[in-house]
Amino acid sequence: MTIAVRLIALVLVTVALMLLGADMITTLETGRFTTRSLANLWMMIDKSEPAAFYAWTDHHLPSLLASGLKAPFSLWGWLVTGPLGCLLLFAFGRHASD
Repeated sequence: MTIAVRLIALVLVTVALMLLGADMITTLETGRFTTRSLANLWMMIDKSEPAAFYAWTDHHLPSLLASGLKAPFSLWGWLVTGPLGCLLLFAFGRHASD
């Protein structure tokens, strides 16, 4: 179990570094600060799904809960995956007794 969580954490940190590097390259190429949010990353996989999710939350959930569910998708992709991976690595890393 610990090995699987450490592997997932390593993948999350690697994805965060790749996203950060891609954002830096795009910023250098365009000359303006550019970051990709989780919604932008989701739209790279399926263009219509984020809009369908937002419409579903607006229609079926109370407004406070709907805005709470939509808020994480506006965060930068590397800002979500990097710290989550680091926290998992610290929690499931090697201990001094190993």
